[in-house]
Amino acid sequence: MSAKTKSLFGYIFPAVGGLFVTYLYNVVDGIFVGQGIGAAALGAVNIGVPFITFVVAIAAMFPMGGATVVAIRMGRVDKDGANRAFMTAFSLTLFISFILLIIGIVFSQQIVDISGARELSKEMRELSADYLLYYSAFSVPMLMSTCLSVFVRNDGSPTLSFVGMCIGAVANIF
Repeated sequence: MSAKTKSLFGYIFPAVGGLFVTYLYNVVDGIFVGQGIGAAALGAVNIGVPFITFVVAIAAMFPMGGATVVAIRMGRVDKDGANRAFMTAFSLTLFISFILLIIGIVFSQQIVDISGARELSKEMRELSADYLLYYSAFSVPMLMSTCLSVFVRNDGSPTLSFVGMCIGAVANIF
C-alpha cells in the first residue's frame, strides 16, 4: 500500500468513526429513555430529532468551511490567515450555538408543535418539550466538540479527533 493510500485511510476511518460515534449518541439516548422511562418518552425524543438535526447542520457549516479555508491558507504558508480563519469559524460556531441554545430553551414547546407534537397527547407534548429543553441546554458543548474535532482532524490528528468523540460518547452515557 502506498504512503498516500495509507494516509488517506488514516483520515477516512477516524472521520467515519467520528460520525458513527455522533449517531451513537442518539441511539444511546433512545435506549436509556426507552428503557428508563418508557415508549411514550422514546416517542417524545423522536419528536425533537428534526430540530436537533437542524441545529447540528447549521452549526457544522462554520467548522467545515473554516477547515477548508485553514487548509488552503496553511498550504500557502499563511499562518496568520489560517489563525484568523480558525478563530472566525470558532467564534461563529460559538455564537450560533448560543443562539440555537436560546431558541431551543425559549421555544421548545413551539418547536415540538411544529415537528408534529401538536397532534399528540398533552403528556407526549410535554415530554418532547422537556427533552428538547434539556438537549438545548447542553448543545453548546456538543456543538463545540464537533467544531473542534473538525479542526483537530484538519491539523493532522485524525485519531485524536476520533478519541475525543469517543470520550464525549462515554460521557454522554454517564
